[in-house]
Amino acid sequence: MSFTVTYRDGRMFDGDIARIGDLLEQLDGPLDDEYPNVSVRDDDTEWVVSAFQTGLLVFENVEEEDGEPRHMENVTRPEMLRVMEMLARGELNEIELLDWRPGYGP
Repeated sequence: MSFTVTYRDGRMFDGDIARIGDLLEQLDGPLDDEYPNVSVRDDDTEWVVSAFQTGLLVFENVEEEDGEPRHMENVTRPEMLRVMEMLARGELNEIELLDWRPGYGP
């Protein structure tokens, strides 16, 4: 399973599941409209989970044109960590079963 993490400033690193906790720490601090999120991308399938400072979590496929993005609001950091680690392990079927709503959110 190969994945990439992307930090708020755009830096990208090859996946290391231990980095996901550090990745989420990037969301601390003042709200930033320009760099509001971090993400984990499955390099094989192009599925991405993006976590935002506001508690928004987005699940989408960045390569499939007909793939609809989904979101959850008010997600806690532990839940963000759990979902991102699931993606890093390739547990796409389990992620699909979560309580997603259509679109990118509010």
